[in-house]
Amino acid sequence: MGIKYCVPQTVHMDTTPEKRMKFAEVIIRKCDEVSALTNDLFLHALSDMDKLEMNMHEVKLCAFMRKAVAELISDMDSVRLILPDSEWVISADEKRLMQLTENILNNAAKYGEMPVDITIRQKDNDTVQINFKDYGNRMKDEDIPFALIAVIMFCHRMFLQEKTDIGILKAMGRTSIQLRLSFGLRFLLLAVSGAVPGVICSVLLSGKLLTAILKPMGITHLIISLHPASVLFPIGLICVSFFLFAFLVSRGIKKLSVTVLIAE
Repeated sequence: MGIKYCVPQTVHMDTTPEKRMKFAEVIIRKCDEVSALTNDLFLHALSDMDKLEMNMHEVKLCAFMRKAVAELISDMDSVRLILPDSEWVISADEKRLMQLTENILNNAAKYGEMPVDITIRQKDNDTVQINFKDYGNRMKDEDIPFALIAVIMFCHRMFLQEKTDIGILKAMGRTSIQLRLSFGLRFLLLAVSGAVPGVICSVLLSGKLLTAILKPMGITHLIISLHPASVLFPIGLICVSFFLFAFLVSRGIKKLSVTVLIAE
């Protein structure tokens, strides 16, 4: 829970006294921490990660996670803690671990759907695994127009020369609908050819990349579990957008003069 969220809630006073007190406590705590902690670990470049100061000490993980959730989340029903029966003690920087937990919960609230499941389990004798699972399966609705604008701008640049090429094919006897479908399918295949390698790299390398980034902070093994819908939905949206844009825009097939046809 960040200051930007707490301040409007406190100012408008449209919540219960208990929640207003929780918002005020979060604002005070944030103001105390802002000079000592960075607001977002993921904004640091790899070359700067070793500059972060770490204060490693023993932390009771289950007790820490209960405390973190109580401080960061006003609605306890939005988080489900699945903890082991016995307490586990790990070596970590408690403030950095708190910051990491806050970032993940904030991103889950922003891009996913609550509740969030937090599970702590032992992976092997020397490793404890913390899983954060939200139930979001798509990009935010307000982000979709920006993705479509990017697709439209990219397709428009590609279509400038294609108008001439399609005009040549039409002059050779191809029908307009055949040319438009063919052109749309070309854009669809282009989008798929870029999406498939991207998905493979994301599935295989995302966890390893984030582990390498967070390893200097004591996060030695980060596992990302991707739901099929969270991968297939944005890919399908982009690919279909490529096809529809190409099909619709190609209705204005350029008519070429005899001189241009001979030159081509």
